Amino acid sequence: MHEISKFQFVTPTPVELSSFYSLIEEVCNAGVRWVQLRDKSERLHADRKKIAENVKTICKKHDAVFCLKVFLVSDY
Repeated sequence: MHEISKFQFVTPTPVELSSFYSLIEEVCNAGVRWVQLRDKSERLHADRKKIAENVKTICKKHDAVFCLKVFLVSDY
């Protein structure tokens, strides 16, 4: 179990994905051990899931806790 890190990062909503993933790598390299993915976009569920999986992989590589916060968009 991880203790809550003094250095936490809440992501902006991902726009350009390659620079977004680079940003996650940079903050983890700088010592952040708690990353919260926050996505308020209207992306399809499958796209959000892929982004979350990629961020989770980066976090795992750096032994950082991964948290997910999404904005749900109604289909109607």
